[in-house]
Amino acid sequence: MTDLSRVLTPKATGVVEAAKAEFATHGFAGATTDAIARKAGVSQPYVVRLFGSKERLFLRCCAEGHEALISSFRAAIARTPERPVNPAVIGACYHELVEDATILKLMVQQNTMGDHPTIGPQVREWFMDLYRVLRREAELPEEMARTFFARGMLINQLLSLGLTPEDDEARELLRYLAPTGERPAPGA
Repeated sequence: MTDLSRVLTPKATGVVEAAKAEFATHGFAGATTDAIARKAGVSQPYVVRLFGSKERLFLRCCAEGHEALISSFRAAIARTPERPVNPAVIGACYHELVEDATILKLMVQQNTMGDHPTIGPQVREWFMDLYRVLRREAELPEEMARTFFARGMLINQLLSLGLTPEDDEARELLRYLAPTGERPAPGA
């Protein structure tokens, strides 16, 4: 596997941004390098030449999302002197990050790829990276770290499903996002 964090040219960055949108909307199986190329305004052979395969392009997109997530967790942890860090502090930075629906949907898509022979091992490693940050850097006890992950998965599902508070039962679930059952305001 080549370096997933190599610096890209502006044109290649445009391909990655187009790919993020395609993968977030259509998933790995539904997205095509041809559709990505059209959206980016380049040729399909150029996309393949840049990344080598659809798998590698998907991993590059997901790597950027993972890096944004882990960096935001680490920044929140660094700002907080007490240990263990209050999980709400880390959760707040996550809410800010997933205000971008593309990032949220891409994370949901990557987490469905555990059985893929190329993508699965990397996605599992990223998942465990996040757990290690919570346990080692935020010093969350085991049960607190598991609960944080469990709530986070529910929050991901609620946000990605686009549930609205008009339905009473949905509003109950949405209270995980905000006490009023509304989606949190940007920056909240």
